[in-house]
Amino acid sequence: MIRVPASPVDSPLLAVIVLSLGAPPELTDAVRSLLAQDAPAELIVVNSGGGDAAARLPAGGQGIRVISVDEVLWPGTARNLGIGASRAPFVAFLASDCIAEPGWVAARIGYHLQGASMVASAVVNAQRGNVAAALSHLLTYAGRDPDIHPDRAAPYGASYARWLFEVHGPFREDLRVGEDTEFRLRLEAFHTPVWGPKVRTVHRNPASLLALLRDRYVRGRRQGQYWPLQRRGGLVQRLRRGMRAAGADLSILPASAWPFVRLPRLQLGAALFAYELGYRSGRRQSAGGQGPEMLALAHMMARRWPKALDALRTAGQRPEGELVRPEPALYAVICSSHMGAVAEARRLASAAVGQWPDHRGLSLHNAGLAPSDGQAALAAWDGHIARFGPDHDALAGRVAALLQLDRLDHARAGCDALEAAYPYSAAGAWARVDIALAAREWDEALVALDALHARFGQPAALERKLTLLAALDRPEAAARAGGALAQVDLDGYLRAAPLLARVQGTPGLLAELAGRHAPRIAASDALLARYVGALNSNGAADAALALVEGTSLGPDQRRPLRLSSLLTAGRHAEAWELFKRGNRSIAPYGVATFSALLAAGLVVGDDETVARLIERASASARPDLAGEAALQRRRLSDLAALRSQLPSPAAEPVAIAASAGEPQRLLTQLRATHPRAFTDPTFCLDDALEVAAAIATAADRRKPLSLIRLGDGEGTLLPYRPELQAFAPIDRRSTAVVWWGADARALDVAPIARMLEAAVRDADILGVPDRHRLAQAGSAVAGDGLDGAAKNARGLLAVLDFALAGVAPDTLLTSCHVHQSLSSWGLWDVLLPRLGPLSLVTCHEELAPALAARFGATIGTVHLVPPERKHAGRFASQVGGRHYPERFEQLRHELRRTGPGQVVLVAAGVLGKVYCQWIKAAGGVAVDVGSAADMWAGYYTRSTDENASYAVLPGAVDGLRRLARHDPRAAAIVG
Repeated sequence: MIRVPASPVDSPLLAVIVLSLGAPPELTDAVRSLLAQDAPAELIVVNSGGGDAAARLPAGGQGIRVISVDEVLWPGTARNLGIGASRAPFVAFLASDCIAEPGWVAARIGYHLQGASMVASAVVNAQRGNVAAALSHLLTYAGRDPDIHPDRAAPYGASYARWLFEVHGPFREDLRVGEDTEFRLRLEAFHTPVWGPKVRTVHRNPASLLALLRDRYVRGRRQGQYWPLQRRGGLVQRLRRGMRAAGADLSILPASAWPFVRLPRLQLGAALFAYELGYRSGRRQSAGGQGPEMLALAHMMARRWPKALDALRTAGQRPEGELVRPEPALYAVICSSHMGAVAEARRLASAAVGQWPDHRGLSLHNAGLAPSDGQAALAAWDGHIARFGPDHDALAGRVAALLQLDRLDHARAGCDALEAAYPYSAAGAWARVDIALAAREWDEALVALDALHARFGQPAALERKLTLLAALDRPEAAARAGGALAQVDLDGYLRAAPLLARVQGTPGLLAELAGRHAPRIAASDALLARYVGALNSNGAADAALALVEGTSLGPDQRRPLRLSSLLTAGRHAEAWELFKRGNRSIAPYGVATFSALLAAGLVVGDDETVARLIERASASARPDLAGEAALQRRRLSDLAALRSQLPSPAAEPVAIAASAGEPQRLLTQLRATHPRAFTDPTFCLDDALEVAAAIATAADRRKPLSLIRLGDGEGTLLPYRPELQAFAPIDRRSTAVVWWGADARALDVAPIARMLEAAVRDADILGVPDRHRLAQAGSAVAGDGLDGAAKNARGLLAVLDFALAGVAPDTLLTSCHVHQSLSSWGLWDVLLPRLGPLSLVTCHEELAPALAARFGATIGTVHLVPPERKHAGRFASQVGGRHYPERFEQLRHELRRTGPGQVVLVAAGVLGKVYCQWIKAAGGVAVDVGSAADMWAGYYTRSTDENASYAVLPGAVDGLRRLARHDPRAAAIVG
């Protein structure tokens, strides 16, 4: 029986539904805490299971609506009753055994008015000085402590924009626990909860050890009864894991959350044991579980997507395997999406919509998974709107599809409709920023960001503004935006600081911030990884290691970060030992770190483990690792053949993931059409031999030669496609600043670009981005904006376009990383000592003695140039002045004196490509060695995998000398 009294007419922004069971005495305090708030709220009490809830209302609560139900309701039903009885645009919930701290309502409203559709909230321990209560808080609510970092916060205790229920449906009413998690899982593809630490709920935790054990037992029994997952290990193993997990949770909380000297291990062990006993009791009561659909949901809540999908395959199926209910179909789509199996998710969604065309959730996911060509997505969203009406997510999705189609006027009209229908949503304002960026109207995008911040007050708008200003190379404006951001959102400022340091030319800023804000950086996995990567790329691997070691993370959490730093610093033996001490999983690593790790394994001679890792990657569901494994397998087999003097195996076809996109298509076309394409020297010994033999032959025959390499940086100076022309001035200016410093902002680089084009056409050996390089570029699209990944993609695209159109058929094509490849195969060790007196073009005074000491090379003339500004602060020796035009013009005359057949190693950035042409014109042999000169001089200036590629593979040099007996290329190299 349901009793819903009439509600007075008012218009608060937030409805708070107090959930009560049996009208307990604590209900009075819960309602009183809401009445005492400094912002009005629409209050509704939903009480089930008997009792007189109205009598529990405190003084002043006579007008509160009370919905009473005699039978016990499960949480989803109680929530839905309250939602249906309320009218406010935002809806929150409060359990009757909790208290809302002052400011609870106002803070929730504030977050929602900033555009948040969901606001997760914090939990405060009511008895901070009580050990049992603090331990209960640690075990139950560590993820909701007010001081936890947002990246680690558990997104519970949420309030919602009302329209979320209109679009995505109500809470499930057949779940005893987890109804809020299930609802969030349905929304995850469209909405992310905002962490609201200012919304603090006080929870009464057990205040004695006996009460704590009873509470943990009940929680465990409920878990075992309703979500009985199969768990790893026996009781003792699970208790040990629980102790470690509690210690890890405690390590990421501030001292205020645990006001005691140490963790009481005896009480903790007893609490964990009580939970295990309760779980076992509950599992027996569940009589084998709640069926495959509930098992799948349990796995989904634990984010075990493959296991959930396995369970869903049997949930509600006909014998032939067809799903007969829409919910398991929707869950299967969600699981496949989280697993990265987009094509399978798309297939499942399309089939399910055909079977259940009136299911709104399936229709939303089907439209959201439509192919990214724009037209298919637009048709899917239009179809959804035609059937269900213009809901928020459909309007937002339609605007995104119009953006993909470059129908910007229609997209603006879509923003108007979205903002008119949903005035509290920031989606339309963010779409206006994207429209301006798509139109290449950079200043208009900045105006839109200012308007968004003024209206919604989102710190993310300031962070995006700083990012855009940095990409536009406007250091003064970026610094002002950074100052404003630091005042309101330290995390946002720390995220954007690497870009700010780059545009300001102050790499030391990162080390300074890492030292000053180490605890805050360490509190976020993403932020910590960003700073470790940024410090590594700036050559500060020791600072990165110190930052990692200073955290309270466990060994397994620290290992990937330590590993990347050690590999970047060339400390291969330490890195390999660290990896082998762990669980040897390759899952945490990207392609670059995986490649560097294998190189380290080969350097220390552990070919057997390397081979096992390659096979594991081959079987991986990740296309990037599977593609990399095929290349790595080729290198391993060629190395074995070189050592044993067996013929190298035939090259196997290697596919790069389709996500590499247009650049990969161009490289495939280039390899198929060019008669002398040897673009995999890092992995294929034959390709490396072709290049090294060409250098040796030219030197022996005193034949002029130019070898130059083109990466994404050089690509920014080559012609862009017409549709990318708007990016060209910005990309060129940004690249010039990296090379030559702030003074280069006013530099006209057009003459340099023309000279570069001429040098490329005149090159005898041209290094272009290879398959490994393109695989790392991933899914970045050249036209997607001003961020580093898109700029990188534009540079790669320009190089490959130019190579296809402007390179002569007799040019030998190799990889832009060939200087590293010749190092790893030991070819520099064989070549350099026999090429006669070497001339150098370099910024390193110490390079000449380093080459003599390492290779026994004879050094002739050294032409010093100013260093690349990005790395200048790290080098011991400095050459003053400007590289361009002053030193450039001096070298024009100096390099004319290069003798016939004289070998010149050139390490001078993009200007070095022009120098190679001048050296060739003078009769010399010019070899663009790039960052190899840094490495020989003792500086690791490149990415993790590139630095690792410089290490000589064991047995390679001796193998080359033996190979010279029967391979004419090796014979030409050895001499």
